[in-house]
Amino acid sequence: MREHVDKMRDIVLQTLRTIITNDYILLDLPYQRNVGDVLIWQAFEDIKPQLGHRCLYQCSEATYDKPSIDKDVILVFMGGGNFGDLWEHHQIFRYQVMNDFPDNPFVQLQQSVWFDDPEKMKQDVIEFQKHRGKVSICLRDKQSYDIIQENYPSVETYLLPDLALTFDVESYCKKHHININQGNGNLLALRKDKEAVDISKYKVPSDVEVSDWPSMMCTLPKQAKVQKWIRRCEKYLHSKALARLLTDYLYRKVLKYEYINSGIDFLNSYKTIYATRLHVAILAALMGKETYIIDNSYHKISGVYNQWMKNSKIVKML
Repeated sequence: MREHVDKMRDIVLQTLRTIITNDYILLDLPYQRNVGDVLIWQAFEDIKPQLGHRCLYQCSEATYDKPSIDKDVILVFMGGGNFGDLWEHHQIFRYQVMNDFPDNPFVQLQQSVWFDDPEKMKQDVIEFQKHRGKVSICLRDKQSYDIIQENYPSVETYLLPDLALTFDVESYCKKHHININQGNGNLLALRKDKEAVDISKYKVPSDVEVSDWPSMMCTLPKQAKVQKWIRRCEKYLHSKALARLLTDYLYRKVLKYEYINSGIDFLNSYKTIYATRLHVAILAALMGKETYIIDNSYHKISGVYNQWMKNSKIVKML
């Protein structure tokens, strides 16, 4: 897998160096329990030094406080699977930032795109047409690429691997003193949200253990402590700015690693992984696990698999 990771990183860097051509701010960081989104974040952190420009400011949707920046500073949004109306608050946040900086270049890191409501997509196109700065959108699957290319005339589109496919799990585990184990038994990582599907038609072993990311199922130890500190600071500091700064710091320095470590420890316990979450499958494959993927509701998983993973000997699409 190491050669595959290096190849994916080279593809990503080659394009990002052509569109992130100045200092930038990094927006919509995933301060949430989904390990997959945090993996994307860490993967971008790993390649940031190779981009050759400074990150002047970074925040989540919740901690955003309009910074003072020049018109040539680039607005960079984190990747994931939230471009569209399924997780609409992310799209609304994009509009807010574009309205705050109507002339700045806009870069969207690798996303999957889906609109349940065609009228909302038409409105989205209008919002992006209003933005006077250059807009570059990176997509991680062909279906999403086609949606943007065919409907957004003012946007430059790029087809790139999901950032998590560039994550160097071996180096990460060595740095954080984690051993990758062969594991025993079978896991079915099952999501139960808007993207869930009926898995009854798929052949999954009868002895499979069913779970989701531990961070989605329960509160992790450091997660509880950090959230307690954040609540205390919000109550006693009497300063929203200081509370936001502390929240940003604790997520970057503590919780990001807590989530990733919990995900690696979780998959370490099993030998074979069945996944309805894309990033469970990606992390399992990076760890050398025999991996079987089940598609999500709007086919983003099969899109990423067919584009970037189908030649893998240890990952199969059910």
